[in-house]
Amino acid sequence: MRRTKEDAALTRESLLDAAERLFSEKGVSRTSLADIASAAGVTRGAIYWHFKNKAEVFVAMHARLREPVDAVFQKLIVAGSGDPIRRVRDYYVYVLEETTRSERRRRLLDILTHKAEYVDELKPAIDDIHGVHKRVSEAIAQIFVEAKAVGVLRADVDPELAAETLRFTVHGALSIWLLWPERYPLAERAGPLIDQILNGILVKPLND
Repeated sequence: MRRTKEDAALTRESLLDAAERLFSEKGVSRTSLADIASAAGVTRGAIYWHFKNKAEVFVAMHARLREPVDAVFQKLIVAGSGDPIRRVRDYYVYVLEETTRSERRRRLLDILTHKAEYVDELKPAIDDIHGVHKRVSEAIAQIFVEAKAVGVLRADVDPELAAETLRFTVHGALSIWLLWPERYPLAERAGPLIDQILNGILVKPLND
């Protein structure tokens, strides 16, 4: 039984690897479950045992993309100690820098950002991704609410809007960098970019 579970897990990973390759090469809409099964060297029945439709494949791919980032999020934002604003800073710097280090992360983000047509077929996947982003923004916003209450944030700053601005800036930077990675030194600019945003909402800049 244990071997059977291990084999099933390996097959699932093989299917996700094949889906990543095909989605990257052909786009999501032009890739079928049968294509993925063939590329992974398994039967169509095997892929339907693991995934009911392409949306489930997409959700599973997003989960693999999020795993290392979620671990850092839990460590720094949820369970972290020390200066909360600096923890927010370190989390988003990690998100940017990790994209430049991880080939898989770059490929998956490129698929999610540039090679997926968000039609009705992928609505469950869109909802899943939106839910993850919403939870991150809410956690960051709560940190900003608490920081404002003790006078760390400027009095005119809306904590929720500040959290959204930070998230949108990071996602926009990643989207543009993925198109022209050779034109922008994202790893070098990650820290200064996040510092610029945070220092604009803080009473006292981080570097002081």
